[in-house]
Amino acid sequence: MSETPSYTLKQLGIVHSPHKDISDTPKCGNGDEKEGIVEIFPEFTDCLKCLEEEKFIHLICWLDKAQRDVLSCHPRRDPANPITGVFGTRSPSRPNPISCSLVEVLEISANNIKVKGLDLFDGTPLLDIKPFYFPFDKK
Repeated sequence: MSETPSYTLKQLGIVHSPHKDISDTPKCGNGDEKEGIVEIFPEFTDCLKCLEEEKFIHLICWLDKAQRDVLSCHPRRDPANPITGVFGTRSPSRPNPISCSLVEVLEISANNIKVKGLDLFDGTPLLDIKPFYFPFDKK
């Protein structure tokens, strides 16, 4: 059997969030009203051009504190829920701990995006940003 290929990603920035640990971080994409800053590294600031036109964006992040050896879990960390494969859950612990968080854009200044509705730890590495596009994302 051949070895599974691996890929290299670039960190484009970092999330500065009020959430310092799992106990105060909203579950399953249920961001709260707290604000944070998404800092884009200087070499990627050109990627921000025209982003100010967007009201909501998806932050694609690497959940660097998540376990990568988890294949199944109780959804929402509730033992009353049946054991479920991680692909059927929003668990951060999974073989490739990638997140997709929808946030509201409040302001863009230089290489910083002020956002509301974060469900990410402070210091989470940013991999990409995609605009929320209602005709596609409403599905």
